[in-house]
Amino acid sequence: MGRSYTPPYRLEMSGTTSMCWMVGDRYQIKGNGKPTYDNLVKFIREYARSLEAGGTNEHISKALGYVPYPTWAKIVRQKDGAVMAEWEAAPFQVY
Repeated sequence: MGRSYTPPYRLEMSGTTSMCWMVGDRYQIKGNGKPTYDNLVKFIREYARSLEAGGTNEHISKALGYVPYPTWAKIVRQKDGAVMAEWEAAPFQVY
């Protein structure tokens, strides 16, 4: 049987289920960088662009009938639940 692996960080974001925050290259998957505010903002902007027409997650927007831009996100350390970085959209956020 294979070995299971629990990633050290998870990303929680509005409108999605929790996902893995990869720090480095593991299993040939490109990492997101260290769990900092700047890297989180960079990820949020890239994710928001992927929801728009022509993006890799366009199907989500089409199924919902609107673009579900995230309103908040945080990176949580799995070991102890500490929040490493947190982001909240401005009242009139423009992506």
